[in-house]
Amino acid sequence: MKSKFKQIFSILFLSISFLGLSQTVEKIKFKKDRSLIYFFQKGAKSDTLYRGNENLFYLVVPENLKRDLSIQVENGQLMTSGNDSIVSLIYLPGFQYESFYESKEIKGEKKQKKVQYNFTTLVNGTSIIKAPKISISIINKSTGGLILENVFLYGND
Repeated sequence: MKSKFKQIFSILFLSISFLGLSQTVEKIKFKKDRSLIYFFQKGAKSDTLYRGNENLFYLVVPENLKRDLSIQVENGQLMTSGNDSIVSLIYLPGFQYESFYESKEIKGEKKQKKVQYNFTTLVNGTSIIKAPKISISIINKSTGGLILENVFLYGND
């Protein structure tokens, strides 16, 4: 009986010791940052875009920044896809395009007006950058400040 008591006591002591030494799981919480704009390539990242590839980019803009955003593309055009956060880049040498979010008011429930933004792209003149370079600049319209600029090369397969 004494040996059983020793075994139970040793198991209990070891269990409590291991519980005391084990670390507690900490939870990390992330808060959405409403001031960040995400623009990056979908798939493999490269500084060269190729003909025949989809050349897709993620473009994620918070609702509160959409009205102040302008995206200028030299030698290319950004077009929306079926997904609202994915745009495709079409190589169009010699032209400059400007993309922006155009606001549209929609009547919601209880006569409340809701603002919806549509991604719009228009021709903005001729490009000053020589092909095969493609320049993408994201600009804050209210301050005129440059937020992001990327330069890509366009090549054949």
